[in-house]
Amino acid sequence: MPGAEAGRIQPLRTLAVCCEGFAALASGRGTAVPLAVLSGNRVVSVTPGARLEGVRPGMRKREAESMCPMLELVAADPERDARAFEKVMAALEQLAPRWEVTSPGRCSVPSRGPARFFGGEAAVAGKVLEAVRSAIGGLARKDPTGPASHPPAVGVSVVDGPWAAAVLAERAARAAGSVPSHLLRGAPGSSTGNPGGTPIVVVPPGAAARHLGGLPTAALMQGGGSWGPAEDREHLVEVLERLGLHTLGRYANLEPSDVLSRFGRLGLRAHDMARGAESSLLCPSERPGDLEVSTVFDPPATTVEQVAFMARSSAVQMQAGLAERGLVCTRVLVSVRTAGGDRIDRLWRDEGALDPSGVAQRTRWQLEGWVTRNAASRECPPGTDGDPADRDGAAPDPGVASLLLRADQAIPHQGDQLGLWSRPGKTPERVEKGVARLDAMLGPGRVTSPRLGGGRSPAERHDKRPFGVEGPDGGEPAAPWPGAPPSPQPTLVWRDPQPLGLFDREGAPVAVNGRGLVSAPPAVCTDLSGRPEEVLSWAGPWCIDERWWDPLGQRRRARIQVLLGSGAHLVTLEHGQWRLEATYD
Repeated sequence: MPGAEAGRIQPLRTLAVCCEGFAALASGRGTAVPLAVLSGNRVVSVTPGARLEGVRPGMRKREAESMCPMLELVAADPERDARAFEKVMAALEQLAPRWEVTSPGRCSVPSRGPARFFGGEAAVAGKVLEAVRSAIGGLARKDPTGPASHPPAVGVSVVDGPWAAAVLAERAARAAGSVPSHLLRGAPGSSTGNPGGTPIVVVPPGAAARHLGGLPTAALMQGGGSWGPAEDREHLVEVLERLGLHTLGRYANLEPSDVLSRFGRLGLRAHDMARGAESSLLCPSERPGDLEVSTVFDPPATTVEQVAFMARSSAVQMQAGLAERGLVCTRVLVSVRTAGGDRIDRLWRDEGALDPSGVAQRTRWQLEGWVTRNAASRECPPGTDGDPADRDGAAPDPGVASLLLRADQAIPHQGDQLGLWSRPGKTPERVEKGVARLDAMLGPGRVTSPRLGGGRSPAERHDKRPFGVEGPDGGEPAAPWPGAPPSPQPTLVWRDPQPLGLFDREGAPVAVNGRGLVSAPPAVCTDLSGRPEEVLSWAGPWCIDERWWDPLGQRRRARIQVLLGSGAHLVTLEHGQWRLEATYD
């Protein structure tokens, strides 16, 4: 299809940087201290010292502490990370302007200009790596009397396409920060050589597909997630793996027309990325240059909160303009001018879309990082060390004169799936306040909400937990539950299962022996009134022998799915009696 390829926008040569475990380094405790950052009771970032002890991102808190009893735990703090990453951005802006920040620790920039200036892509990648390592080294080693530092894991890549660059930079950072197996606590044997890979990856133009082809399909979840919502990407990866497409190369070999018809626009974009044809533009109207909102502060704003509040109001106005065109903003330019003539520009990207609260939050990060950097370079009052907390939220001296927000990149709005409270994924403040009042009246934990838990019977899977408490208290829903009927689950579970009769064609009751075999195929089912109904189809049985070691608590049950003229049901045999347990819709 040469005509189609000729009309396709060429991928943008991009240089990406990934600082592995940056949130842990931003705590300032040093790289040798075993430290982990927690979010939602899970580890999201670790220092090299913690990695040496076997602690990895994704572990639960208890598992991480069992690996390293001396592990220090800190709560996730995006504002702290953003302030710390501003020092890295200050070093990178000496090499190239207009860096795009996906999250603290990840950034990228078009590489053509810097490569021409510094004499090649490998040269500029080397300078970027040196600048980032120097900035992070000073950040992670605030205490010169502390333990010796390990080199921070930093990856730099230059390749066609922003997503490919982000993925390869992330993989390079992980390879550079890998730990030899003989250094892991409790690991037997020894290892020779350096297991860490090169921290710089430069892929020649046009070779991205060959370089990405061997990566697993799960790599679509990496790279910071700047090309789609995490739930949609996770679902796409799950479907591809179920279809046997375990590598990006196999996915890239599919025809684009087939991909579009089966997986939609998100799948087509992932297909373009897998075959090295990533486009930085999604539609001709993706860069609405006239959609910008400017605010002048008279007198100049003297606190960060003033600027953040105005940023949110301006973002609401910008979002309304985008909504009229059926677009949502995925990348925003935040430009701040101070009364002293300084200018602070930053490009921010988020997965899915940037809402007004997200824009205000990133404006706050940008200003607080600027304040931190300036405070460290000036003579601070006695008793302060340049920490922005000592300035009590002050804006850059002598104040902010103007704020400009520009929708630098936008995509067509695909619509939102609203939740129970008419907001996608969040509970309104009025509902939270109402629940708090009920908790005060009835007692803590008395207000509950339904959740899908784990279990072998449909009744066990329905669980009620205190409102706002996340996590599977009643068992992991996805865990293996031997003896449980397969999906889909029944829609109606009877509180009091009613007795019924299940007979074969000879009129004899159907039984299930100890090996899980039925005495004969069920043919007739009767209810309490004795009215017979023909069994059109059946499946099973699924046998359970629970608490076999407890003479009093032991239960042996067998379940069968039956299809009758009145509908599909799940029936259970226990103590020689069949009962109607649940009904399918």
